[in-house]
Parts: sequence; structure tokens; C-alpha cells
Amino acid sequence: MTPPADHLVLQQLADRPDGVETCADWALATWGASWGHSRERTLAWLENLLATDGEVMFVASLDNQIVGMAGVERHDLASRPDLSPWLANVFVDPDFRRRGIASALVTQVERWVWARGHRRLYLFTPDQMALYQQLDWQLTSETDHHNGAQVRIMRKDAPAEN
Repeated sequence: MTPPADHLVLQQLADRPDGVETCADWALATWGASWGHSRERTLAWLENLLATDGEVMFVASLDNQIVGMAGVERHDLASRPDLSPWLANVFVDPDFRRRGIASALVTQVERWVWARGHRRLYLFTPDQMALYQQLDWQLTSETDHHNGAQVRIMRKDAPAEN
């Protein structure tokens, strides 16, 4: 994996309102359409996420073009309301993959979560365990089902305080 370009910028989507529709389109195409969501419902979900305390969406941009997103949700797996918060909605435009952008976004989310005093962060994935393991995420022994797919739950603990 090559490192991200020098001009990669990470910022909260709330600071890049021009990116809301792009992120909604990615979410709809990647996850939402299979759940039966409409574009309007996906836009409403994203607007709600931006307005909810304790949740955030970050975007990555190169030369002012938004190329990826990753966020924090309090509850991302309905069957596990006891686990919180969750890394969610990690997506990089296919034309910009394998440049370290997803890794940069995940690290940005982790920093945001740790800065708010959380000591553990969760995610679920059906197929990207290797990426997260490279970023020091640990597989739990738990599997679950989400939208008809078997998923693995992973966690990452905050760095030890000095």
C-alpha cells in the first residue's frame, strides 16, 4: 500500500457541506440500496448523523475532490446495542484506493473517539478484516448477521495513557 498523497485533507463532513450528496450517493450504492433505502432516506440519515452529538462523518479530499469517508455511530449493529461507539461507513472511491486513504480516515476516526474519552471502538465487516488487522484492530470471537451477510465484529482499544 502506498502512503496517501501529500495533499490529502481530512475534515468533518459538516465543514464540507458540498460533500453531503457525494457521501449519500456512496452510502446508497454501497449499502443502502440493498437495504431498500431511497436516496431521500439516505440523505436524511446522513443529515441526522451530522446533527447527532457523539456521531461524526469525516471526508478525505485530494485537490479539493472528496475521495473517501468514514464515520462514528453510537449504534451500528442493531443486534448489539451494548457495544458503542462504532467505526462505520468506511468508503474510498474505487479510483483512489490502495493509496492509504482508508487507513488515514480510520486513524482520524480513532483520534476523534479517543479524544472524547472512549476507551474502545467497534466495527463490523464481512470482508475487510485484513485491512483493519493491519491497523491493529482485533477480531472478537463474535459473529453476527447484518443485512443477510455474516459479519465479524472487531474492536480496538485506546492507547494506554502515559
